[in-house]
Amino acid sequence: MKASISKANQSQGMLLFTLNMQKQRFAIGTLKVREIVPFMPTTQIPYSHQHVVGTVSIRGLTVPVIDMAAAIGFRPIALKSTTVPIWS
Repeated sequence: MKASISKANQSQGMLLFTLNMQKQRFAIGTLKVREIVPFMPTTQIPYSHQHVVGTVSIRGLTVPVIDMAAAIGFRPIALKSTTVPIWS
């Protein structure tokens, strides 16, 4: 999954965070993105929803990690060091 920030509509000044997932492009308004963090190992949660990969600790806060590809009907992603979590 590759990610970038681009201008969507210069007349309105809207910024979008775009990402490619399984050969399709998606966008999230940058106002919805709190932070893009480097990959870190997750802690699994027993009996959690199938799309919840686990949790990570970001500056003392426990944040769930959700496989958005699987959540919207794509095949689940394989977590690796180039995976980029987005915190919104």
